[in-house]
Amino acid sequence: MNYKTEKFGIISLNENSIREECRINYMNQKINLEFTEFNIYGDKTQFMLEIITILNKYDELNKIAKSAIIENYSKNEQIKGYFNGHFDFFNNEKQILIFGEKMYSSIDIVENILENTENIILQFGLNRPMYELYISIDYHIFKEVSNYLLGVYMQHIDGIFKINSIYICSR
Repeated sequence: MNYKTEKFGIISLNENSIREECRINYMNQKINLEFTEFNIYGDKTQFMLEIITILNKYDELNKIAKSAIIENYSKNEQIKGYFNGHFDFFNNEKQILIFGEKMYSSIDIVENILENTENIILQFGLNRPMYELYISIDYHIFKEVSNYLLGVYMQHIDGIFKINSIYICSR
């Protein structure tokens, strides 16, 4: 089936597939859309209408996810460790290119990196046992040296994005 979105144009999905994904380019970002357990959604029309509503709010979703990472940076050792650890992978020349400086020193660097992230995975699935829609947005920030992603897990309830957790995972 083909589904029309305001931001991403037409998205084609095989409704009989267990897992569907498609890649799109949007404002210098490479976004991989993933739909897990696609075959169990039941009425896909209603489900896809909800997803299209969310996709049409992508800029808001992305901003909320990035803000959650930035807001939690100073108090979340896992998030701090993700950036600090990756900083050490690069030589001084590459550090200046990616981070804008040689010394890892402030949240400004994190904001800059998140703002310039090109590789994003946006995943939709269902939480069991209630089969509620979840969204995760994963930022593959240091793709050239690491397969670790920094992600934000959330729900879209009554038109509002609700952050459930921030996590690091391997791809």
